[in-house]
Amino acid sequence: MAGFGCCDSNPAAIAGRNVDVTNYYNAGGTIEIGNYDGDAGWDFLVGGSNNSAWVAGVGGRLTGPSCTDGETVTALGISNGFTQPGPVGCWTHQAYNQTYFGALGFTKSYFDADPAFAASNPGTGAYSSLLSNGNTITGGGNVPEPAAWTMMIMGFGLIGATMRRRVARVTFG
Repeated sequence: MAGFGCCDSNPAAIAGRNVDVTNYYNAGGTIEIGNYDGDAGWDFLVGGSNNSAWVAGVGGRLTGPSCTDGETVTALGISNGFTQPGPVGCWTHQAYNQTYFGALGFTKSYFDADPAFAASNPGTGAYSSLLSNGNTITGGGNVPEPAAWTMMIMGFGLIGATMRRRVARVTFG
């Protein structure tokens, strides 16, 4: 987390964990690119080099707005639990070239970037404000938390034990 309440791409934050992160990624773990400025410290994960040449806006080498509310949640983003927020004054400040990062495996776009990013970089293709290599679920809407699973299992066990202890009662008339 950056000091102003957002995020940063500081690779020192995972110093010594490159192998762990790479193994997670190679095993199919979901990695998202958001608030990433193409810092060379992430080359071990995103591949290539000179990645900042494909990042528009703050921290990237391509131009773009420093603050915008013009991005929209994609259909894939909606199906993964994201919702379109109302104007907040400054929602995003970077965008990622989908062709370049897609070739590195980040093919799922959850937010289309503000069209101002593409307009600032004509002929370079489409941009996303959040790319991923896999699906993600936000908000926990339909997935019970571990504590809920524990309570459900205990409840079913109690019901089973109660049913097992019942003795059939026969009445004679």
